[in-house]
Amino acid sequence: MKLGGILPFLEYDVDGFLGLSQKIHVPEQVLQTGKAVCSGYAHLCREMCREAGLSCVEVPGFGRGLGAHGGQWCQQQKTGHMWNAVELEGQWCLLDACWGAGTVDPERRLFVPRHDDFFFLTDPEHFIETHWPEDPEWQLLQPPISREDFEQRVFKTSEFFRLQLSLLSPNTSLLRTARGEAAVTLGSTHPTEFTYQLSKAQGTETGEAVGAAHGMMVVSENSVTIKVTPPTKGLFDLMVFARHADSQGPYNWVCSYRIQCPEPRNGETLPENPFHFWGLHQKVRDFGIEDSSYKGELLVAPQGTLLLTLRTSRALLATYELVHKDLDAAL
Repeated sequence: MKLGGILPFLEYDVDGFLGLSQKIHVPEQVLQTGKAVCSGYAHLCREMCREAGLSCVEVPGFGRGLGAHGGQWCQQQKTGHMWNAVELEGQWCLLDACWGAGTVDPERRLFVPRHDDFFFLTDPEHFIETHWPEDPEWQLLQPPISREDFEQRVFKTSEFFRLQLSLLSPNTSLLRTARGEAAVTLGSTHPTEFTYQLSKAQGTETGEAVGAAHGMMVVSENSVTIKVTPPTKGLFDLMVFARHADSQGPYNWVCSYRIQCPEPRNGETLPENPFHFWGLHQKVRDFGIEDSSYKGELLVAPQGTLLLTLRTSRALLATYELVHKDLDAAL
């Protein structure tokens, strides 16, 4: 039996989720209406497994979904999510048919179908990043993690694991700026392109994005470091997006941080950078450039002059542009 077989015809019960109608969760109602909340998916999955002779249980717990303030954790006293554990060939496996079906756009009150295989038979080490069961037995981990640990973890989407990314520093979701700056570093196992968005935390003001002048991203062959300098004090959300370096498709959201800024940094802001990153590009060798006389992304000219040398592997024709944020034309 294909456990994902219920997804093509089943929609999430958005009105029930928002409290606008009675929630649909009884299997007979789910099959009749073609809609369900998370418990409806879990109930139906259990019944389908039972018909196929498979042992399956429903697992209530907490979920950190894509619609909650950029993925940030919102503390709750009661569990509000449900998924399943199924026994296959003597081994218990985890699945969330609801999250595997798609996502909810709460502003437009719409269900967005998007089949996601990640939430079927997921590695427990990955599943615990977004699902914390009431009964620690269903973490399928030894030792199980505490709820406090769960709440402090960086929110990661399924794309984070598909791209085989890792957290290098820090490993907690709430960051506090030091002298107005916060930095995060992700690791990658293959060439990956990144971008990011810094915005006022939803619920504090408008959630509007902050310009690129308040961030600096440096990408290497196996890592990316993003440094941000929030323009004002307060709470900010940092969302990181990525894609394979050879992909022409859109960037996908991979993880989120919340940044607390007690006091913004004073001083000049960076000019807007249309290329998103600073320093040498990770594919610079493909362009015929071997190295640079400066290793960092920030060059200092204490005497007002600076010599930048690029060592090349072949003859190249190069141009440059010197830009100041307060001047209209390039120098």
